[in-house]
Amino acid sequence: MRMGASKVRVLGRLGVAMVLGASLGGCIDLPPIELTLPIDAEMSLGELEGPISFTVNLGGGYAFGDWPGAAGFPLQGFESPSLPLPGFPSENDLIGWTNGEIAGGVVTDVAITEVTLESIDLTASEGDFGTLEEVSFYFVPKPAGRAKQGRILLGSAVAPPPFGSAVSLTPPEGVDLLQLVRDNDANAMSGQPSYVASVSGTVPEHPPRWDTTATFGIAGDIAIETPEFEICDLPSRADIKQMIEDVAGRLLARLVTLRKIEFVHVTLTATENDFGAIEELYVYYVPKAVDGVEQTPIELAGATSAGGFGTEIVMAPQGGEPLDFLALIDADAENPAAGCPRIYLAAAGSIPDVLPSWQIRLTVNVYVRLGLGR
Repeated sequence: MRMGASKVRVLGRLGVAMVLGASLGGCIDLPPIELTLPIDAEMSLGELEGPISFTVNLGGGYAFGDWPGAAGFPLQGFESPSLPLPGFPSENDLIGWTNGEIAGGVVTDVAITEVTLESIDLTASEGDFGTLEEVSFYFVPKPAGRAKQGRILLGSAVAPPPFGSAVSLTPPEGVDLLQLVRDNDANAMSGQPSYVASVSGTVPEHPPRWDTTATFGIAGDIAIETPEFEICDLPSRADIKQMIEDVAGRLLARLVTLRKIEFVHVTLTATENDFGAIEELYVYYVPKAVDGVEQTPIELAGATSAGGFGTEIVMAPQGGEPLDFLALIDADAENPAAGCPRIYLAAAGSIPDVLPSWQIRLTVNVYVRLGLGR
């Protein structure tokens, strides 16, 4: 990623009266000249398409066992034996799957706040569900000590249309699936949760044997960092002087002494999607290694918004003395190490449906002294 000096836009202007006064009367410290430094590359937190959801294989090879009669015998609330759920996920599973959904970014933390059950699907590997008219799925937690846990309805389906080799069950409202996951994680009893299938209709001529999958939707909070992007055209002192010359002319620029450059802010402008899910954002500068030793990142600026941001974020230095950007420029020029300094961004907020991409601009104030003296 390159930051072209030719693209730097000078927003400040040198006053004619100040120039004449400095030339005739010695030296004068001018008001700061504001420079905007665009970085010629698009950045993003990574790739994420759509809300996060996962389809999980809960187990397979299930059967109803002994039916109460021959094919065609009426059924009303007939229940399967307790069927194990070896694929029931843990909270760590949910976090790991969420991490895996985001490509290109570095996820540093995920906190799941809600798990929704989108569907439960029973798919026959043998036989079919064609003569059944109603199917319900009851989750059975592991025992807590010697006490059995009450079962919980997680999905049901009613014909018509008639069932065939697969049944998709609709979850009821109000089930706190995240709490079920956490309770199962916290339960020290051996074994695994199970479920019971309850059916009405008639005994099938070809009784099914089936596999069970569930689709979970995930909501939560996330902390994520961009990869580090190289800045291989950081402006030098000479570049800054040239920028001033472009505005003030060569004669007057020769009277300028560069005093300091203070970092003002970083502006991110979304080029795709927006920053609505982001509540905290910070940008860091990473100097080149010194004698092979990686340097500590330097926080340039940050911003917070409890309700998220829009399509543009302006990040200012967070407290303390203004950052001496000229010192960073000088240190980079004097460092013989190969490579370039780098920047990266760290963000936190809720997990978005899609991640934004953006262009980034750095704004600095250049302080100069104008006059015949040095």
